[in-house]
Amino acid sequence: MVIGIFGESCTGKSTLADKLKESIHAQVYTGRNYLRLEKSKAAAKQSFPTKLLEAVNGENIIYVISEKEHLPSNTASASLLF
Repeated sequence: MVIGIFGESCTGKSTLADKLKESIHAQVYTGRNYLRLEKSKAAAKQSFPTKLLEAVNGENIIYVISEKEHLPSNTASASLLF
């Protein structure tokens, strides 16, 4: 399952994500911290959308976003968040 939490800064997105994380045993990614998944930024930008697609029927992921630029550029994975 993929859960996207969108909103402006300081509105409780991370607090909500932490509560959900405990309930559904999910991994939480905030903003661009997914870049730590790979050794290079380019590789992370390619692998994260795939990770989101795989999570639809696999592990639980919560993606907390406060900036539009942090949305995945892959159209298929971005559509999962809406």
